[in-house]
Amino acid sequence: HLLGFREVEAHGGFSSQNQMDPHFGLPGRSTVDVRIFWPGSDGVHITQDILAVGVGQKLTVNEAGTPLDAAREQAPGLRGFFRAAPNPASRGVRIEMATTGVSLARLEIYDVSGRRVRSLVLDAPDTAGIYHAEWEGLSEEGRPAPNGLYLVRGIGEGPGPSGRIMLLR
Repeated sequence: HLLGFREVEAHGGFSSQNQMDPHFGLPGRSTVDVRIFWPGSDGVHITQDILAVGVGQKLTVNEAGTPLDAAREQAPGLRGFFRAAPNPASRGVRIEMATTGVSLARLEIYDVSGRRVRSLVLDAPDTAGIYHAEWEGLSEEGRPAPNGLYLVRGIGEGPGPSGRIMLLR
C-alpha cells in the first residue's frame, strides 16, 4: 500500500531552492519500506529500496550504490539492507544483504502463499559487511520456480533484512 509520495526537485526561483527534506506522517506504523526513484537520462533510472525503516528517524540518502548510502540516525532495531539485481529477474538473481550487529547464515525464499521455495547459504560477508547469494530461480527440488513475486528473508542469530523478488521468465 502506498502511504505517501513526495517528489523532491533541486531547483527553485531566484535566490531560492525547494525544500530538500520531505516529511511523512505515518500514524499507526512502526516501520515502513522506502522506495526512491533516482532519475537518469534516456528513460533509465535507479530504484533504491530501503526496507524496515523505523518511524521517527531521519534518513540521509545518497544516490543508490551501497547500503552505506542510507545513513540512519536514531535507528533502534535496525534490521538491515536488501538488494536484488536484476529485479525483476528472468533467470538468476544476485542477492545482497547487510545487517547491523547480526550475523547471517542463510536466506529463505517464500512464495506469496508462505511456502518456502528455497533456502540458500549466504557467502561470508565481504569487507563492507555485505552478504551475497545467487538464486537461479529454482526450487529446492531443482525445478524452475513459476513466475511471480517471492519474499526473501535473511536468517541468522537475530532478525535479518527482507525483500521481494519478481521472477518473470
